[in-house]
Amino acid sequence: MGRKMLNSSAVNWNPHCERDSLATQHSSRNSQPMPTIDRPQFQLSTQFIKADIQREVQLACASDLANPGGRAALTAAGVNHGGANFLAALGLLCYTEFFGALAYNHRKKNADGSLKLYNGKEQAAAAANFNSFFDYMGASYESFRKTPHNVYGLFRCGMAHQFFVKAGASAISIGENPNGIGVDYDRVNNVYMFFVLTYFRDLMTAVDRAENAGLITFPKTLPDL
Repeated sequence: MGRKMLNSSAVNWNPHCERDSLATQHSSRNSQPMPTIDRPQFQLSTQFIKADIQREVQLACASDLANPGGRAALTAAGVNHGGANFLAALGLLCYTEFFGALAYNHRKKNADGSLKLYNGKEQAAAAANFNSFFDYMGASYESFRKTPHNVYGLFRCGMAHQFFVKAGASAISIGENPNGIGVDYDRVNNVYMFFVLTYFRDLMTAVDRAENAGLITFPKTLPDL
């Protein structure tokens, strides 16, 4: 079900509304301002994010071969076995960019229209927002990205545009990484790995920390990327 943000300046906001009521009031970047998000919208958005990811994890657990009762219940309800590990991983990567935009608000142009530089380079604001919040998720995440692994390009863009991580083989698990963070790399076999539950936990912990620290404030106009 589609979910877009509602511009609170245009209508009255109801935090208990159905998801379909979340709709932006702009249809064209050239003719309308970028959407503004307030705290109730942010809280509702994070509720949706948590519910969506948790549902996929729960479906995966119910579908496990070691859980015949869960598998039987899904079959009886006409629900396919398995959790959407790829969709959950891609969603979490996109959510990282979204939270980065709220926290760091990197924009692609300066006030005079010139392209902004990030770390001395012409870098897309979308990537800058992603990288900033990915690093904020913890020192191990920042270290992984700077080792260097171009997480935004390899994972987020690769999975969004090519269906695969861009370099080497890849493996996406709905569960936990027993040895570390939500992304990993097997140098011996050249395999990039993504662990949905680990990444989800660390991402939402970082979101709570960013809000409590005043890094995410409202209202916030989302950047035009």
